[in-house]
Amino acid sequence: MTDIPANQAIIVVENLRSQFGTNLVHDDLNLTIEKGVITGIVGGSGTGKSVLLRTMTGLKKPEAGSVKILGVNPFSETKGGLGLARKWGVLFQDGALFSSLSVLDNIRLPMKEQLGIHGQFAQELAYMKLFLVGLDWTVGQLMPSELSGGMRKRVALARALALDPEILFLDEPTSGLDPIGAEKFDELLLELTHALGISVVMITHDLDSIFKICGNVAVLADGKVIVDGKLDKILKFDHPWVQEYFGGARGRQVQAQQQNK
Repeated sequence: MTDIPANQAIIVVENLRSQFGTNLVHDDLNLTIEKGVITGIVGGSGTGKSVLLRTMTGLKKPEAGSVKILGVNPFSETKGGLGLARKWGVLFQDGALFSSLSVLDNIRLPMKEQLGIHGQFAQELAYMKLFLVGLDWTVGQLMPSELSGGMRKRVALARALALDPEILFLDEPTSGLDPIGAEKFDELLLELTHALGISVVMITHDLDSIFKICGNVAVLADGKVIVDGKLDKILKFDHPWVQEYFGGARGRQVQAQQQNK
């Protein structure tokens, strides 16, 4: 693990500008992500949540500004920049499992591609990741088409954990799951982050997840992060979208449920 104290910055985004042609997505966006915290990124449709995630993981180079992950520029051609992807895992919205590969081969793939680990050792490591997300060895032999939605998410999480990352990037991890499946996935994520000390950046629209597992929340609107921090701070922030999203009927219901637990 990188020697960064808990609650210190592991991701720093400064003065970010992102655009596609003339379409400006982010303009002077600033965000700091703390180590050891589950940070939820929320915002309305079209606010650039997924674009921000792609930028932080080195898939979308910004037009201006800077991004530092664990103190390193993910777009750098230096040894540090090129090796940075080994320090994070990504769970895409639909799982993005390779349909032609078995569950076990999906999990082994990053080990093979990034670390050159093959054979029996890779298989044992893959099974360990499978057990870590609450699935047994028989699932390893299945194909993605044979998995339920909840199992697919867990397998994708196991693959994201394949390289023992310091950071997990999750794009709508509970999307498409029924309420029971979503709650179980949240509980699993919380257990794993506490047990492994992983930092999590999670794009989500799921209010249950936000109130249950997010230590910090960042709200995107108007091309920027308009507010970030603990939920208490977010709930008091005077912005129409924030008040409608968190203070509407659904938001009040979830708050009441969490307070009664």
